[in-house]
Formats: sequence, structure tokens, C-alpha cells
Amino acid sequence: MIIAITGSKGLIGKELVKLLKKEYLIKECTRKNCDITNYEQIEEQLRNTDIVIHCAGIKKETSKDIYNVNLEGTMNVLKACKKNKVKQFIFISSIAVYGKENEFNSEKETPKPITNYGKSKFLAELEVQKYKGHFSITILRPSGVIENNIIIRLIKILYLTVKNSYNVLIRNQTKRQVINVEDLARIVKVCINNKLCYGQIYNVSEGINFFRDRYYSVKKLENFIYESKRRKKN
Repeated sequence: MIIAITGSKGLIGKELVKLLKKEYLIKECTRKNCDITNYEQIEEQLRNTDIVIHCAGIKKETSKDIYNVNLEGTMNVLKACKKNKVKQFIFISSIAVYGKENEFNSEKETPKPITNYGKSKFLAELEVQKYKGHFSITILRPSGVIENNIIIRLIKILYLTVKNSYNVLIRNQTKRQVINVEDLARIVKVCINNKLCYGQIYNVSEGINFFRDRYYSVKKLENFIYESKRRKKN
């Protein structure tokens, strides 16, 4: 099985390459060899590819290219996937599609993005869903992704835990969480070639909030898949 990863030199892409190359043949799609704003280039790179994990994108709100890359670039990738008869498309979106940061969000809610980044990701999601009839799709909405550095991770988790506790006790609400890039990569791996994840949208985070977290953490997602398989067998 051949898997292409767009944005393979980014934070998420690099972690996916490291994890998945142990089991799959990986095509690293970088800005140099596979600029997603260049359809001809992406179409050529995705030939003879089974699965595409689309991580490429930009987040800077000041960039004039945010829609060109996040939306039109995704449209180019989707078009190339269709032409090359890709079997599965996994899109790394963001919880920025929900807009408000101080509220609980679930996959059942209608996204109401307020930033250009959130809007570009949500519009890209809508384009992804148009291709359901051509290949299997899975959309992941991670919370803030942090690097796989244990010191930075502990500091951020401690900070957010204290901040979340204060918000819950004082205002009965919680801030959004973070997710370690290594855990996000594991979630993506769970979704690869997994029929239970086809057509699904998942919110994903660490699950470090001790109160009423609604996000799908790694453990929740893996338990969901395990239970679904168990029921299917019985």
C-alpha cells in the first residue's frame, strides 16, 4: 500500500512519516516536489497512490495566501485524487472551524468559524465531502497540536489544566485543549484503511481535562473502533 502525505515536512507530516514508514510505502509531498497550489505537480505526484493524508496548509492570519493554500490547494489535491483513483482521503482540519473558544463543541454542531484560518478549513471540509462518491473520506479536527517535546508538553498541559480548572469553577466552561503530535499521528494511523472511519468527522485532543471533555481523545477513538469491531463479530 502506498500512502502520500502532503505537508510531509511540517510538524504533523514529519511525525506521520516517522510512524507510518515502518509499515507502508510513503510518498513525501513537500512544497518543492508537490506544491498543492500547482495542480499539474500534485496530479503527477499522486499517481499510483492508494491513500492520501492531506496535512499541507498555512495558519498565519496575515497571509494573503490562506484561502489559496487551504481551500484551493485542497481542491487541487481532491481533483488529483479523483483522477488517480485514490481509495481513501484523510483530511487534517482543525477545531478552529467551530469559532468560539470558550464553549464545548461536538461533531454534531454546525461550524461557525470566525477567523480566516477557520473559514478556510471549513470550506475545505465542504469540498472534501463532495468527493464521497469517488473515494472514502475521513475528516479529523485536532485541537492545538504541540510538538513531541516532553518538557514543552508538560508545561503546556500544566498551564491548560490550571486554566481549565479556574474556568470550570468560576464560569462553568472550559478552554480548548491541546494534542501531542505523536498522539495525533496514532489517530491517523487508526483511520487508515479502516471502514469504520469512512465518512466520519472526529474532534481529537489529549483528553486531559478532568471535568466534562467532549473531544474524542486517542483512547476514546480507539475504544469506539474496538467496540464497533466487537459488536460486528457478535
